[in-house]
Amino acid sequence: MLYTSYFGNIRNLPEELAVVSISTIPIKGWSGYQYRKLAPKAEWISLAKNGRTEEYKRLYMEMLNCLDPDVVIEELYDLTDSEDIVLVCYERSENFCHRHIVSEWFRNAGYECEEFK
Repeated sequence: MLYTSYFGNIRNLPEELAVVSISTIPIKGWSGYQYRKLAPKAEWISLAKNGRTEEYKRLYMEMLNCLDPDVVIEELYDLTDSEDIVLVCYERSENFCHRHIVSEWFRNAGYECEEFK
C-alpha cells in the first residue's frame, strides 16, 4: 500500500511502513530513504507560499507527466524493499502540498494512495 504523510507525523506511523522523503530538502538529520524524482523544484516552493498554488500545481503536474507511474512505483519498491510505503514531506495534512498532487497522480494511474490517518 502507498500512503502520504508529513515529517511531523512520522512518530505516529507503524514501524512496518517504509518512510520515503519526497521533499526538495529533507528535515535536518534525515537519514532515511529519499526519492528526489517526486520532489518539487526549489523555485516552485515560493509560488505556494505566496498563494500561487494553481501555477505551482501546473508546473508540478508537467513534471509528473514526464514520469511513468509504473516505473516510479517499481523504483520505490526497489528502493525500500517494501510494498508498504509512506511518502513524506513538510506540510501538515490539511495544508496545500505536492504530496496531495502525487497521491492524485497515482490514483489516476490506478494505484491506491491516500493520506495516512
